[in-house]
Amino acid sequence: MRLRSLTKNKNFKYLLFFSLFLILLGVPSYIWTKRNVSTLAGRYNSPMSPVIMIPGSSATANRFDDLVKTINHQYGEHHSLLKMTVHTDGKITSSGNIRPNDDRPFIVVGFENNKDGYANIKKQAAWFDIAFNKLKAKYRFNNFNAFGHSNGGLVWTYFLENYFDDSTIIVNQMLTVGTPYNFEEKILLIEHKC
Repeated sequence: MRLRSLTKNKNFKYLLFFSLFLILLGVPSYIWTKRNVSTLAGRYNSPMSPVIMIPGSSATANRFDDLVKTINHQYGEHHSLLKMTVHTDGKITSSGNIRPNDDRPFIVVGFENNKDGYANIKKQAAWFDIAFNKLKAKYRFNNFNAFGHSNGGLVWTYFLENYFDDSTIIVNQMLTVGTPYNFEEKILLIEHKC
């Protein structure tokens, strides 16, 4: 009888331990699932489709100010302009804002270290990844348009090839202007003899 009692106590301890283990595993899983479902639902229903712009080497986040003003004036629209600068330590400073209900804001991401060179372009792509993750977490958009000027197009390309892996976000269109995809900036002069 005493042996039966000890066996029941031992089984009860195992059952209690297993139950506590399941609870400890289940609570964080429930919280994580609830948070992710909320984020995905917000992203799925988001009407925002920003135009995210990256300037070329030696340019700052102010590079596209005139372009945005011209677009807003010419088409009678008033899209927001958010300018972000990613610093070499990964911190971000910003100016401007995105107004509520602005479905097509302009977002410019520049870099404190905006020097030229392939090694630096790879660093800028990593810094852009920091900014992009912050943007998608805050604004929860499910699609965007990409614009890159000069080496900004190379930053976009490197980012999309090496960092972008979010299947819940679609790149609608990508436009690059003056991007040296062959990493040549020399102007070829053809001599024509008469």
